Amino acid sequence: MLTEWAKKLLALRLVVVALAVSPALAQGGDAARKTTIEADGHGEVRAKLDMARISLTIDTRRDTVDDAMKANAATVASVTRGLKPELGAEGDHVRTVSMSTNPQYATSVQTVSEFQASRRFDVIVSSSNLAYVGELTRVALAEEGTRFAGTDSESPGGGKIRVIIDVTSTASAPDEAAKINESRARKVLHALQSKMDGQGTIETAEDRLGPAPSAANPPRPVIDGYSAHSNIEIVVDTIDLVGGLTDKALKAGASRLNSITFELRDPHGAEAEAIAVATKDAEFKAQAQAAALGVKLGPLLKSAIPQSSSEPWVPLPIPGAATAPIQPGEVTVSSNVTLTYETL
Repeated sequence: MLTEWAKKLLALRLVVVALAVSPALAQGGDAARKTTIEADGHGEVRAKLDMARISLTIDTRRDTVDDAMKANAATVASVTRGLKPELGAEGDHVRTVSMSTNPQYATSVQTVSEFQASRRFDVIVSSSNLAYVGELTRVALAEEGTRFAGTDSESPGGGKIRVIIDVTSTASAPDEAAKINESRARKVLHALQSKMDGQGTIETAEDRLGPAPSAANPPRPVIDGYSAHSNIEIVVDTIDLVGGLTDKALKAGASRLNSITFELRDPHGAEAEAIAVATKDAEFKAQAQAAALGVKLGPLLKSAIPQSSSEPWVPLPIPGAATAPIQPGEVTVSSNVTLTYETL
């Protein structure tokens, strides 16, 4: 049991503790009730493209891989030596980006070992007696080199049928093949005429003479030398030099101009300017919003900067006009900034 004095002492301690805690609770309540303002800013700057990247290719062809690579390396060295005196700025340089070799193919001449001669007969007879048609076919096929190629109606409703007979001969020379086939065709024609006895007609549909289908050796690729290719890159900070450098490289042995790409020498400088513009824009919007709400901006709580962006830098192809005046133009660099303020 607590005495009356102990009870009074305990009550006094509780009051003191309550007085000590209440300011912190009050501050926590105020902090929970505080509001924030968030504003997005956008900034853009135009920057003049002040650096050029020239891409060229050097091609050489020789009978062997070793000779092709050596000749290519010699041409690259010659082109590089000729360009270096023109590269004066600190960032200017010329370098070999890549090198490759590949065989060059030529097609072999197609050779023919045998020739084929053929003659096609159309035997037109009545379709009322199919047994007779079959007998005619049997007689024709009795001769060597003869083939039954099918039948066809002579005319709709005409009661006629066309029997197609092919006579074919093969020899090592075209005139020999034609001579053999002429003899076979005459025998087939005589046999058919004897069997038909005027009951139909025989027509020569076509005569052919050419390489035998199975005797022609198909053309096949054969290696006819090797090519070596080197891609070189010239980087210059002086745009006015681009035309002259490209022309000099082509005259010194470069085979072709691939592209000229314009870039920014210091892209981070333009990006920093865009971020500064975007930050001022976000700050202005935050202040305008605070004024509209009747509050004041407090301390900055958070700042977010998404990745900056710029227009694509498209390569500029200049086919055969390396000495023409070159205008690189400008590029837009943009940035977005988000600022979060506490309000007072």
